[in-house]
Amino acid sequence: VHKEEILCTITDNGIGRTLAGNKTRDYGYKSWGSQLTQTRLTLLQKKQDPNFTIQFEDLKSSDGTPCGTSVRVRIPCKWI
Repeated sequence: VHKEEILCTITDNGIGRTLAGNKTRDYGYKSWGSQLTQTRLTLLQKKQDPNFTIQFEDLKSSDGTPCGTSVRVRIPCKWI
C-alpha cells in the first residue's frame, strides 16, 4: 500500500460467491451490487485514475469447501 491510498479489506464467512450465485439463480433473482461497483471503478480507472482497484477472492477451507469471500478495494486518497 502506498502512502497516498487507502486499502479496505472486507472478509465474510458466508457460503462463497459460487454457491450464493446458484441459490439466487434458483429463485430467479440477480444481485447487481458487485457488478455495479466494478463498473464504477472501471469508469474511474479509465477516466480519472488507474489506481482504483477492486479484487475478489473466494476463500476455501483446507478441504476445498467454500468458506467465504474477501474483497479488497484500493482507493487513492486524492478522491477522499
